[in-house]
Amino acid sequence: MKKIGILSLREKIGFALGDSASNFYWKVHEFFILIFYTDIFGISPAQAGTMFVVARLWDGINDPVMGMISDRTNSRWGRFRPYLLWLAIPLSVVGVFAFTTPDFSDGGNKLAYAYATYILLWMTYTAINIPYSALMGVITPDTQERVQLSSFRFTGAFIVSLLVSTYTLDLVNALGPHPEVEQLLEVEGSTRTQFKPFTDKDGFDSIHSTSGDNLLLLGEGTNGAFAQLNGADDKQIKAVLVAYDEPENAAKSLKAIDQTVLGRHQKEPSDASEKDGDEAPPGELTQLASGTWSGATIVDNYLIFILASPAKEAAEQVIAAVRNNCIAPKKVGWQRVMGLYGVFAIILFWICFAQTRERVKPSAKQQSNIAADWGSLLKNGPWFWMFFLGICVITAFVLRGATLPFYFQYYLNDGPAVGGFFFQGGLASLAGIVSMPYLTRFISKHRLYMICMGSAAIAQIPYYFIAPESTVAIYSLNILICLLLGPTAPLMFAMYTDVADYGEWKTGRRCTGLVMAAAMLALKVGGSVGGGLNGWILESFGYVANQPQTGTSITGIKLLISVFPAGICLLAACMVLFYKLDDKFMRQIEADLKERKGDDLSEKSASPA
Repeated sequence: MKKIGILSLREKIGFALGDSASNFYWKVHEFFILIFYTDIFGISPAQAGTMFVVARLWDGINDPVMGMISDRTNSRWGRFRPYLLWLAIPLSVVGVFAFTTPDFSDGGNKLAYAYATYILLWMTYTAINIPYSALMGVITPDTQERVQLSSFRFTGAFIVSLLVSTYTLDLVNALGPHPEVEQLLEVEGSTRTQFKPFTDKDGFDSIHSTSGDNLLLLGEGTNGAFAQLNGADDKQIKAVLVAYDEPENAAKSLKAIDQTVLGRHQKEPSDASEKDGDEAPPGELTQLASGTWSGATIVDNYLIFILASPAKEAAEQVIAAVRNNCIAPKKVGWQRVMGLYGVFAIILFWICFAQTRERVKPSAKQQSNIAADWGSLLKNGPWFWMFFLGICVITAFVLRGATLPFYFQYYLNDGPAVGGFFFQGGLASLAGIVSMPYLTRFISKHRLYMICMGSAAIAQIPYYFIAPESTVAIYSLNILICLLLGPTAPLMFAMYTDVADYGEWKTGRRCTGLVMAAAMLALKVGGSVGGGLNGWILESFGYVANQPQTGTSITGIKLLISVFPAGICLLAACMVLFYKLDDKFMRQIEADLKERKGDDLSEKSASPA
């Protein structure tokens, strides 16, 4: 005889696909939202961070309201499942608008657009994800079965997380329009007087000159080009643009320029530091003895080498033009990627709707009463600990995850490699998730959570001290950290459903939607606190988007992926000491609730028709 509450493999997989759909949005937010707003959309880190926090203030009202609405929904499909059907398409549409960069000349209008679309996106996400999360509490009454269901859920989530974190930036580049080199060098008020394609396989030491020695071009370029532009006031700007298939080749060429081109000129000391013999950092414009200005920088895979006479501003104009024309395709790319993710999310939400059923019902005696629901929640002691635990955990995750693109772009000088780093970490996290149901057979959920979180905290600290060239250490530590953190997400949501059972056991009211709404609010507060801290800390350490970073800003980036998240993870591990719903207690609660509901059914069958 099949035990009551045991779910089929088909239903477990179907339920998991709902979180797969959600993670097309959650993981983009966790890993890329800050760098999108600063480097693509064009607002400051502090403005983005403040926006994240303001949005969560609204969620403090929006999330509980949605939980109460879903608790009171009555349809032929149940209380929670209908929202997967109704809101999948609206979420997809709003997602595209949120990642659209409007052409506003007024910065205030652009910021207002960011606020409106960001808040609307997370309102829609709330309206579909709170009912989905609550579904886990009513799909089966068996607490151990819910542990397995949580493992399935986060396996589905991390598979999508793996894909999103690894391939999103590549998709943005691939799906955006590809400008020609001529477009990249367009400068307002300038005319192109010379353009020639250039391809060369020579070594880095070879320097090529055009007729009249107007341009110097470094070797080892593929699909490169150069152009001579006439700028404003007839001041000549000599610009070299070399396009590379691999960004590391551009980085090597930039170093070669510093060594072979700039090094051949006697620099004119322009300040005290240069008089002391300090070299100008790569990527900055340097005045030569001849009175010209020389500079080199990298924008995406493009190496830009400037010789300008005599105005520094004219050379900077060329760099700015290339940078702007490199960002423009990414704006379109982000729109198309979010549209693609939206289509996938619609399909997965609808499959989840079709494959799941709601089985746990409120007591027949329970009447709709908002005040009583809130009273039940506020009497639920374990809920308070889980609420603050959720804030801490997601804050730590977002601090580290959202900073990694900056870490690779500006500290390791290898921005595109972050996709492979995320992929490796995702595989390790997946291994941790899969192992979770087996580990909980030998150790209680809350103790396993505490061990994993505390160990991960210790493993993150060394990132502050690791040198950029220590590739093995950087990647090995990531595997360890992600393996330890993998089980924590499914464990936390399994503990949330236990909290809902405890509330019903203690107060006689089942408020699964409200409990999960409060849980989702905690996670989103953690996401906004993490994102806000990211933006504010980067700004306070002097981060400037799309520019070479100072030593101070690099220090801020390193702190954000090491010491800061480690400290918060350690705090989360300590908080679990106060969570008292161990496995023995939950088995007693499960038995008591079954007995009560059996009595309800007996009374109902005995009452006159």
